[in-house]
Amino acid sequence: ISEAPGWAELLEKVAGDTGIVVVATGTDNYASAMNSFYHISIVQHGIKNFLFVALSEGMCKTRTRPGLLNPAAHCVQYPFILEDGGMFGTQEFKEVVAVKTDLLLGIVEHNYTVLLSDADITFFVNPLRELETIRTEKEADLVIQSDSLVGLNSGFMYLPATDSTRQFLVDVISG
Repeated sequence: ISEAPGWAELLEKVAGDTGIVVVATGTDNYASAMNSFYHISIVQHGIKNFLFVALSEGMCKTRTRPGLLNPAAHCVQYPFILEDGGMFGTQEFKEVVAVKTDLLLGIVEHNYTVLLSDADITFFVNPLRELETIRTEKEADLVIQSDSLVGLNSGFMYLPATDSTRQFLVDVISG
């Protein structure tokens, strides 16, 4: 996605002077959750640097349909279309994780820090300052949610634009 026409300009517009892109992805079956996430976690906490990446065909074009993401949010159609996110461990789920990883690399390659969040996460405050504090104090290259049963969770990741982060994402993509 990092070489898609207009991608660099879109990231610059979304990030503004923050240097950070807050991104969420979704398919049609998550449209209602995305709408709630947008209003409760993004708008309510004044997060202006938000980008929605649609994984179902036409989601960006049909956002005026009830239940879909507010048309005021930046939206881009990912070039690889998915019908649904799939259940954990299925091939469909693995495809969504691969798309998220490609998306993250496409943002970090343009030197933007990125926070990716699934729609089933609720922000009680704007998390950006706290995430950067955690990363700095722990001298960490990235901050990723952990599930005690299955390991790292691709549903909440804070990745600064560093060489270490880029290499991590390339290694994940390479398998």
